[in-house]
Amino acid sequence: MQIFSPRGNYISQIKLPKDLARADPTDVAVDEARNRCYVVDNENHYILVYDLATHHLLNTYGSPGMEKREFRYPFLMTLDEEDYLYIVDVINTRIQVLNPEGLFVTYIGGWGVEKGQFFRPKGIAIDKKGRVYVSDSYMGVIQVFNKEGDFISAVGDPKKGAVRKFTSPVGIFIDNSNRLYVVEMFGEKVSVYSIGKDTGDNN
Repeated sequence: MQIFSPRGNYISQIKLPKDLARADPTDVAVDEARNRCYVVDNENHYILVYDLATHHLLNTYGSPGMEKREFRYPFLMTLDEEDYLYIVDVINTRIQVLNPEGLFVTYIGGWGVEKGQFFRPKGIAIDKKGRVYVSDSYMGVIQVFNKEGDFISAVGDPKKGAVRKFTSPVGIFIDNSNRLYVVEMFGEKVSVYSIGKDTGDNN
């Protein structure tokens, strides 16, 4: 993993220890309070935890499987205000939440095509109110949950009063101005919405 300045200048890199299997990193998240960097290793089904100061590997969270704290092809992740990890566990069709020390907290979702369920969860983001947004690339929707994992709504089209359909949404991000950015893979575009105004989410 390479580290760059905001201007794109190379700073340093973090290397994988030689005794670990070759990594397939798909996402990173930084915990500034603990000076840690979390790396999702998709192919090896766990989360790598690095010390940002020394670049040393501190721990790995998880292992292959279907139980608590086990993953099948984890993909993207984010941190909440308490630095809890929200990890998209793709083939297990759920979001797993771990505390900063890697202990299991809860699940969000599960397999299905009804409200609050996932078919192919891919992206995740958390807004200022602590609501969790999850994109489903197969169903073409973005669902919204509270931090306890209860379904609130799906991102909607306020003009039509309907759920907004995306073209294979993958990565999502919410900025400080409460704008939702959606990478639509097969649409070959990044769509930007104002949460509340454009998404119909006024809760």
